Amino acid sequence: NDTSVLAYDSTLLLIEALLKTQGPITRERLESSLNNLKSFRAVTGHYKLRPNQAPEKSIVLLKCESKKFKVVEMINPSPKKAL
Repeated sequence: NDTSVLAYDSTLLLIEALLKTQGPITRERLESSLNNLKSFRAVTGHYKLRPNQAPEKSIVLLKCESKKFKVVEMINPSPKKAL
């Protein structure tokens, strides 16, 4: 289900941050590693990460044919334009 795959993506994100943590792993260093991640490719799509903001995430459009899902299109986040 959708909750399971998002939990899996969250675990992958945590592992990515742990692997990029410099020195002994502490809460502060892990938090710093997470804050330094700018983008992340996960099972459910591509995430753009910014400090103190919700992540932007790809949208995957699916269609069902013969009881199987097929990806129709993946729409990735684009850079924000200045106002």
